[in-house]
Amino acid sequence: MSSRSARNMLIRQWQILQLLHGRRRGLSPKRLLEETGSSRATLYRDLDMLEQAGVPLLRETINGEARVSLLGDKLPELTPTPLQWDALRLARSYLTPLEGTSLLSELDALLERNRPRKPGGATDAPEGGESRHARSLKVLDAAIAQRKKVRFRYRSAGNAEYKTRTVDPLMWRLVDEHVYLIAFEPELGYRTFKVARMSHTERLEADAGVHDVDEDELFRGAVKIWSGPPVEVEIRLSPYAARLLPEYPLSREQQVRPQSDGGAILRAQVAGTKEVLRWVLHWGAHAEVLAPSELRQELREELAEALAPYEDDG
Repeated sequence: MSSRSARNMLIRQWQILQLLHGRRRGLSPKRLLEETGSSRATLYRDLDMLEQAGVPLLRETINGEARVSLLGDKLPELTPTPLQWDALRLARSYLTPLEGTSLLSELDALLERNRPRKPGGATDAPEGGESRHARSLKVLDAAIAQRKKVRFRYRSAGNAEYKTRTVDPLMWRLVDEHVYLIAFEPELGYRTFKVARMSHTERLEADAGVHDVDEDELFRGAVKIWSGPPVEVEIRLSPYAARLLPEYPLSREQQVRPQSDGGAILRAQVAGTKEVLRWVLHWGAHAEVLAPSELRQELREELAEALAPYEDDG
């Protein structure tokens, strides 16, 4: 499992723990599905992994209804060793993109209890105020937990102006150290928003809708974060690109046919053409799109625009 997938799974499982915390009778799987927006298969997979990690979950049937609860009163007293505290601090440093979420707030509260003190009582407390990114994450995190709509100003990569968006926030997704919000926007459907491009984020009092979303299915074929209609692509790779392909795959389900010259023909079904276009451009002359013709044309136009500033050079 990639670090990206592991952190996305961590976010989902943390949401489950938040929902169960403090609920003496627990929650039904149906209620957990409504609150998390996960598919049934994803929910039960996450519950199994929480149990494997040692989280004391109790699954039982009460009056014919399945319930899931936390056995909080049976947790052993936490007494980490110095090395375990250092391991927690190291793990915390890798979760910096989630600054502002309740997951990090709880972890920081724990680490604060064992923060090394310098002579004179000083500590290594971080300096600086809360960033706009962290403020947005804090608002969005609370809205997801409380299932409330959110409104924010957003400027996408292709627009110079900010636009106001109102959505049902569903879940987080981490890609290359960037945090994205997966949300449902009326009339446009499921959308992906980069948190770094948000401003003036606010939680509304209106309840968000209930969405049965399978995260794996939603991003099936995504190169990184883009979701869209499935597109079959065929790409010729040079021997150089074919050799490095295991380090920089296009998708998890790609098919690669080696060629006699050491190159390869790659076939894959991807979500839209936006991200595969960027992936091909990354390889330069070492990758050529064979199909579909629409993607070849997009690449031709993109390369022509890139070349234009250099055409007058003698």
